[in-house]
Amino acid sequence: MNEGHHSFGRAGFGAVMGSKNLKAIVVKGHNRIVDVAQPEKYEELRKSINSTIKESLAAGLTGENGTAANLEVGMFAGDVPIRNFTSNFNEEMGDALGGSALADNYLTRRRACAYCSIACKRVVEVKDGPFNIPNGSGPEYETIVAFGSLMNSDDLAASCKAGRICNDFGMDTISAGVTIAWAMEAAEKGDLSITDLDSIDLKWSDLETVVEVILPKIAQRDGKLGNLLQLLCIKSGKTRSIIQRKVKAWKHPCMIPEVEVMV
Repeated sequence: MNEGHHSFGRAGFGAVMGSKNLKAIVVKGHNRIVDVAQPEKYEELRKSINSTIKESLAAGLTGENGTAANLEVGMFAGDVPIRNFTSNFNEEMGDALGGSALADNYLTRRRACAYCSIACKRVVEVKDGPFNIPNGSGPEYETIVAFGSLMNSDDLAASCKAGRICNDFGMDTISAGVTIAWAMEAAEKGDLSITDLDSIDLKWSDLETVVEVILPKIAQRDGKLGNLLQLLCIKSGKTRSIIQRKVKAWKHPCMIPEVEVMV
């Protein structure tokens, strides 16, 4: 656990622990005092580094708008995937999903990892509409893109809701979002039949179906579609027309590897 609301779960360690009925591993230190050879110089260096971080452009943008600040910059650099990596630029979508839009519409407070001066974590609340969620942990860049532009959606509230549901189910948002986006393209091209889809009309931008039907199906391995997508969250998806992007055994994160962005 990083802190009370965030964990390092990308590689699926939680799923392995769950399969073994292991709730947690607790490590408790007995010596909390660390002797520093030159405490005055250490404190001087610490203050200097923190000051440099706070004054940097990247830290300022990330603190103000969270990691989704990269979405607005990345969109103009061609580094944000759209429609399952088949496109990489949509200015209106970047504006609708970016960190400033999240801050303006749903942000209630900022949080930080332990001892971090940037505080890029988002706490959000969606009060109205089909994707309403109570005040709580908000989405990072990857979650917003995975359940936003990657599915050809510009509905930021839907990304917030989808991320919260994945948290509740203990699912990785990147693997889930990339897998569903792949299924949307496979359905569009006819590579997945109506039987494969459990008679669900899976279309681009339909986040209501994703939130209410698809994510619970994956979590519970419900039906043919739920079982298929659950397996594809682990393995590679390949049909006649498309191959699912991955890096080794992991689903590809929400960026375009052909683009190099320098900050």
